[in-house]
Amino acid sequence: MLKEFRVSNFKSIKKEQVFTMEACPKTVVSEYPEHVINIEKESLLKISSVYGPNGGGKSNLFKALETFVLVALQIQVFNDSIKNENYFPNLYAKNKNTCFTIFIVRDNYEIGYSLTLDLNNMQQIATFSHASQFGWVVDVSIIEEEMTCRKLNETSFSTIYKRNEEGIVA
Repeated sequence: MLKEFRVSNFKSIKKEQVFTMEACPKTVVSEYPEHVINIEKESLLKISSVYGPNGGGKSNLFKALETFVLVALQIQVFNDSIKNENYFPNLYAKNKNTCFTIFIVRDNYEIGYSLTLDLNNMQQIATFSHASQFGWVVDVSIIEEEMTCRKLNETSFSTIYKRNEEGIVA
């Protein structure tokens, strides 16, 4: 279950922004207890929403999550709309790295995965045709990648692995 997503230096999102599924104190959500999942000492929302003014960055938050998934999983997209609509221009402030971090809860553990990317050299590679459409893979420079884990009743995370441009360092 998604607990939290963090992003910085992506499109209109310059400073780190956090989307969390953590429930507010019980006084705020007590009228909707069916919307809260309690795991150990964590209270997480089953659903959430994003709202704000036009041009406030709502769509960019979801594009950031989509880009994170595309890069992390190296998903092939069977649609050339990414290339044709110039999906990736102005995604970042040049000379700064883009950072994504996601936290999920599973089996009484919280797992964190973060990527720090240099999007200056980003490319899209056409891989093969599927139903008359090209499959695109996003190729970016991963500056740092880290996976952490903790039991939900503990306060500190343990590093599962950490990798930078030189290889695995922890």
